[in-house]
Amino acid sequence: ISDCAWCLDIDGTLVRFEEPIEGASAFLKFLIVHNIPYVIVSNTGQKDAGQVSLYLKKLLDVEVPANHIFTACDQMKMHIRQNHESYTGKILVHAPSGLNSDTVYADLLFLKNVIPMVNSESNYYEGDDVSCICIFFDGFLSDFHQCITYVANHAVNGVMLFVTSKDSSLVKSRNGSKWLQPGPGVFVSCIQEMVPSAKIESFGKEKWALQLDRIMESLKEQHFEGSKEQIIVIGDKYDTDMTLGLKQGTKTILVESGCDSERNGHTLQRRIDMVADSIKDIPLELSYCMRDLHISNQVIKFLKTRMMFCLDSVSSHLSSSTQNILGVIDMMNEKMTSPPRRIKSLPARLDDLS
Repeated sequence: ISDCAWCLDIDGTLVRFEEPIEGASAFLKFLIVHNIPYVIVSNTGQKDAGQVSLYLKKLLDVEVPANHIFTACDQMKMHIRQNHESYTGKILVHAPSGLNSDTVYADLLFLKNVIPMVNSESNYYEGDDVSCICIFFDGFLSDFHQCITYVANHAVNGVMLFVTSKDSSLVKSRNGSKWLQPGPGVFVSCIQEMVPSAKIESFGKEKWALQLDRIMESLKEQHFEGSKEQIIVIGDKYDTDMTLGLKQGTKTILVESGCDSERNGHTLQRRIDMVADSIKDIPLELSYCMRDLHISNQVIKFLKTRMMFCLDSVSSHLSSSTQNILGVIDMMNEKMTSPPRRIKSLPARLDDLS
């Protein structure tokens, strides 16, 4: 089990509705006790790595070092720190009121051209020397309407907007059931609707292609010597977690304990590797299963390549009236794309065997 590394989401994977998901604490503790490399990756825009570490300690009773944690909040702050000198105007930062915003971006206020978008008296910055606006949030803003108006009118004039992610929705609890709330993506959509030419950049998982090096550095510090193909990404969303894994060429497991399920019609439905009800159903010896899966996928890839070559060769000699064989090629290509494997850990419960 030491030949793989794990990349885990938080909300919907380890925690749901501010409560631990069954098996999450045991899973993390197993990784730690057996020195198995892992990282935690989150789209949160309201917590940095240190705050997430405290959060996991409180809910899961697990000590996760901050250098094992990557958040969209940290990604955006790092970008600002590295590039702030290239902006001639002010960089405005903002976070939800009542959140104690200083804890989110306090370390940025020491940079000479970074200031709060809204001051302590709730007044918006009135200057016209603004280069970009950076909003650290997970969807909720008490000044949502006013903030959209302010940002849109700056976007018209070419001011850049940075957001921590473009998640369209968040799942919360209401009376014991799932309750959707708007995510940062709703804010972004509003700006794009008002100002189609708006320049917007996000720092969520879907944009982390350039951050894999940092994740690999963290894993190597934990003595991981494998390649990205030996990293297993676990998460509950196709558009973020599974996209992150597929873009990076890692293995992917969708858990259905959060937002998405295997058969919800998503375009990535047949491209992911495995599906589980929740993290408690993922065997910790899964690296062996993944190795077998890799070999199986290589065989399927070889057979598909040979099949497509043969059919293409045949179709090139057919008249235009018989070119419907190309439709057959497309159908066979789709049929040979294996659906994700559903996994469940053993041993099974005794009542499942009766």
